[in-house]
Amino acid sequence: MSSREFNNKTAQTHSLRITVSVSAPHTDTYTRTLIVDQLIPAFTQPCTDEYGSSSNSGQGCFIATAAYGTPMDSRIDIFRQFRDRHLIHWPGGRTLIDWYYEYSPPVADYIAPRSALRGIVRLLLTPLLIVLSYPLYALAGLGLSVWVLWRVVGSRI
Repeated sequence: MSSREFNNKTAQTHSLRITVSVSAPHTDTYTRTLIVDQLIPAFTQPCTDEYGSSSNSGQGCFIATAAYGTPMDSRIDIFRQFRDRHLIHWPGGRTLIDWYYEYSPPVADYIAPRSALRGIVRLLLTPLLIVLSYPLYALAGLGLSVWVLWRVVGSRI
């Protein structure tokens, strides 16, 4: 599956047609067709998230989806929640989101078929996932790191 499949910039109608034919010796053929049309809206239209704010929640997390192999991976939800709860409410965050949606699909398309690269990207995403999942612990770890660095470097000056 290509990451571009998650980047639907125009509304599209897709049809599913199922035809079943049954025949038996010395009887008429019985045929039934079911057609279901489904309108898939454009993802670039603003959606309303669970907090009532406008966001592009319908957009996929292209690079994480390529790295984890599915848009349904629970780790991708962490990125989506951060985008919808924090980034979308900040002008710089909205700019970052727009930039990401413009430039990340080709990167994701490059990553998706390469298993070694997918592993590297998952490894690179792990610290970000930890920070987003446990921000207080991450902040405490950063503070401790700065303190240790200050003690080590400060004692040599």
